[in-house]
Amino acid sequence: MFKKHKLLKTLLFFTLSVQTLTVYASADDRPHVDRKRVGLVLSGGGAKGAAHIGVLEVLEKNRIPVDIVTGTSMGAYVGGMYAMGFTAKEVKRRTFNVNWQEGYLDRVNRNDLTLRRKQQNDNYQLHTDIGLDLNGEFKARSGAFQGQGFAKLLRQVTDNLPSLKSFDQLAIPYRSVATDIAKLKPVILSSGHLATAMQASMTVPGH
Repeated sequence: MFKKHKLLKTLLFFTLSVQTLTVYASADDRPHVDRKRVGLVLSGGGAKGAAHIGVLEVLEKNRIPVDIVTGTSMGAYVGGMYAMGFTAKEVKRRTFNVNWQEGYLDRVNRNDLTLRRKQQNDNYQLHTDIGLDLNGEFKARSGAFQGQGFAKLLRQVTDNLPSLKSFDQLAIPYRSVATDIAKLKPVILSSGHLATAMQASMTVPGH
């Protein structure tokens, strides 16, 4: 009897401890909210942008719901994590457990590359950070760093969440704001891989 009771307590603790994520099959499956909706907009700020987690903690403490979240740069990361359904406490834990210095490593193991990167490496055996484009003109790197290591970190911290037709399918509808540096216009990312949307907003241009 004692062993059975102990097993039940263990199972209950495990159930309460596991962080469950909500991903709706479509935006139409989301429960209807019969009140004014609350939108949360998070800005950038590099490492200081992690202070946004404190904002989430205050909102939770005062039981203020968030119906849609959007952000740019570090705000896109924090907002994306919250949109997955993590509590502010869990967002903080995951954020401070990451070795962000590894994000600046451009060379990662093949197993950690995206499928597109693997195909590029297979098709083009010579790898350099600078070279010539198809017109024979000098071409520099597209950014301060290629971001392979950073992409790996973001995929890990978002539990390799698969591509979504819409970020409205997340526990909280989400949008990432990036910039088209060629047209100098903002870009609203509303679908695809969450980690990629975060990285697009956080990427540092090279020139």
